[in-house]
Amino acid sequence: MTTLTLEIPPEIYQRASKTATLTQQSIEQVVVNWIKPTEDEVVDLRYQILAELEHLTTADLLSTARAKISNLEAERLQLLLEIQRERKLTFEEWEEIKRLVHAQDVLTLQKACAILILKQRDALPNDLRALLHIR
Repeated sequence: MTTLTLEIPPEIYQRASKTATLTQQSIEQVVVNWIKPTEDEVVDLRYQILAELEHLTTADLLSTARAKISNLEAERLQLLLEIQRERKLTFEEWEEIKRLVHAQDVLTLQKACAILILKQRDALPNDLRALLHIR
């Protein structure tokens, strides 16, 4: 970690302090969470994933569309969220939650992009069509 000292207006500090109390986080964690990828960066990630997946075979796209996070990751995230209800998370625990949620977000984008490409190729199987209510 790198330490950075900032002078911020009192209203920003008050907002961060209130958010920290409500979410059981430190003010530092709240401010760091505010400095996260913008919508443009998320859109860029979507196009990057599309570009990576469009060259895959139909079988590989089907595999991606059906992918799930590991049970270990899902259980760890659930445990951390339960811990958060009981006490304030450590910085390391909060960073782990962010990492796990980010991994889920990327997987969700990969799955959505794989489904889009499969649909464009007219190769979306009936089980995925039914799951997504696509005709």
